[in-house]
Amino acid sequence: MELPGHPDKPFFYPFMDEGDRSSGEPLASFWRTKSAAGPGSWALSSIRSGAGLMLKDAAGTGYALGQNHADEALEKMLYGTRTSALAMGTFFLRNDGFVLSGEPRATDIIAGFRAKFDYPADTDDEFDRLFTTEVPDDGPVWFEQLSQPGDYAADEG
Repeated sequence: MELPGHPDKPFFYPFMDEGDRSSGEPLASFWRTKSAAGPGSWALSSIRSGAGLMLKDAAGTGYALGQNHADEALEKMLYGTRTSALAMGTFFLRNDGFVLSGEPRATDIIAGFRAKFDYPADTDDEFDRLFTTEVPDDGPVWFEQLSQPGDYAADEG
């Protein structure tokens, strides 16, 4: 995520948990290199080789997910701790629009995350190994209504 605040490292990593944050301000270490991918575990080369998630396909011309890719991701990218599907959905879908019937709920974000990242119902076992789905009782307002269909495009400038 590109965020101002560091003069020569524009990419802010929202899922980092480093150091003492008692000041209430983000740490300088939250900003990373000029490349959004890395260096680090999120770079394509790390996902292919270091994490062992992407393996050469049978033809040797591309990559495919390994048989145990969810377990590998849990161990090597999430360090054994499942992560919140609500937090991931809120971050990755922050600029997406939703068409909902009824009152919007936090679970709509989780459903949107599952749809966007291809986790249909038949992948529940894999999804549950990687993500939690708890929703706080007194969470924030999760959605803001778009008053006119053209409002968002006008805001983007």
